[in-house]
Amino acid sequence: MKPDVYFIKESDLSAFIGLVRQGRLYGTVKRDGQCTYENIPEDEINRIVLKTIPPVESIKGFLFPAREKVATYSSQGSSNNSEGVCSPEKQQTIVGVRACDLCAREILDKIFLEQDTKDPFYDQRRRNTIVISSDCDEPKDSCFCNMVQGKPYPEKCFDLNLSPLQDGYLVSVGSEKGAEILHQADNLLTEATAAQLDERDKRRRLVMEKLKEINARFGTFSEVQNMATRQPTEKWQEATSTCVECGACSFICPTCHCFFLYDQPVEESSSENERTKTWDSCILGNFAKMAGVGGMKPTPRPQLRNRFENRIRHKFEWMPENIKLIGCVGCGRCIEACLDGSDIRDIFKEFGK
Repeated sequence: MKPDVYFIKESDLSAFIGLVRQGRLYGTVKRDGQCTYENIPEDEINRIVLKTIPPVESIKGFLFPAREKVATYSSQGSSNNSEGVCSPEKQQTIVGVRACDLCAREILDKIFLEQDTKDPFYDQRRRNTIVISSDCDEPKDSCFCNMVQGKPYPEKCFDLNLSPLQDGYLVSVGSEKGAEILHQADNLLTEATAAQLDERDKRRRLVMEKLKEINARFGTFSEVQNMATRQPTEKWQEATSTCVECGACSFICPTCHCFFLYDQPVEESSSENERTKTWDSCILGNFAKMAGVGGMKPTPRPQLRNRFENRIRHKFEWMPENIKLIGCVGCGRCIEACLDGSDIRDIFKEFGK
């Protein structure tokens, strides 16, 4: 019987990734003091870094691009709808994905794949993507996955997972696809020892304890649950008092999935048109704007306070009701992106009183 967990040496990591990758390769690298994903050429795999802080961006854009063409048609009356206008990579491999983003992808799967209508573009990218995740080794001060019932290490939704050790990595298989590609690197693998498994578990406990320390002053999951209850108007007003309505929190969020469709001519004076899908944000003033003369069809949420409440209640009340998952994974990116320095954990604390 084959072991469930394997070990690879630190010096073999680049060779390992080179053997198991499929298609275009993206990996986490250090740049300007931050961690970010980059398209990695075959001769630069050694630039991939896993023992570092979480990446600035999530993997949402790899599966649900910020902008994509979804159809073309003629204004002359003849139908020319395109079912394959978008041409996602035949295969792509993403290395260094953290547990919070795997939880976010689970949410996106439910939105785009398990509703009445499946998104064919998301589905194609999803099936053509190999995910090699990694334990979180250095959480940021903005990380709070432990406050939303998350963990800093993956337990599901990956093909392969790499757990950092002092002198290498433990490799866990999470899918049939992962088991298949792992065979390509058999010569680099050894069965994990009990001591190596103990080291992994100890490192995971230490990171969890660090997260608890980082977020100790913000309360517990009960405060998060209280976000789902109706709060007085003045509390919502106070929470949005410094918001500049830039939408950064929505665009950087790995679970936000609102989009906008618009049509335009392919070229000026052309009868061919294209339909494009772009990210949108429910925090923006024109998000729910309706067509109509004067005040006949008013915007249902004209005040920023209403839109902010809608966004928060969507994540912490309505998504749990509809898909049985909290719409926040505790990645902390909204905290880092906010122009006024707002921290959603302060809102947890205030609303939990």
